[in-house]
Amino acid sequence: MEKTRKFYEEVIGLPLVATWSESDKLFGKTRTYCHCFFGLGDGGALAFFQFADRADEKKFSPPIPETPFHHIALKVDKATQKAIEKRIKAAGYKAPDTFVWSTAIAARSISRTRTA
Repeated sequence: MEKTRKFYEEVIGLPLVATWSESDKLFGKTRTYCHCFFGLGDGGALAFFQFADRADEKKFSPPIPETPFHHIALKVDKATQKAIEKRIKAAGYKAPDTFVWSTAIAARSISRTRTA
């Protein structure tokens, strides 16, 4: 979970607003897991969780094949966009590991798609 926290908090710039662990009896066994919530500008949060036991993690996490189609989209102003791009570069991420799309490029691409 530390890699997730470091990326979303330090690179993307979303503040970690809550973290807690809990144990629940699920499917006949007590399972322990951690929740992390990263604050979004609209008051919402991007949430992640991780099981303490790798066997539980494997059992309850869906298999995700390698694909470029898993993503999140966040609306930010130009200054925030530039700051994120700078932190991504400083952290050593390069395409295709990450992709930052500006609204100008998005608007052009959507316009071309609709008229094609």
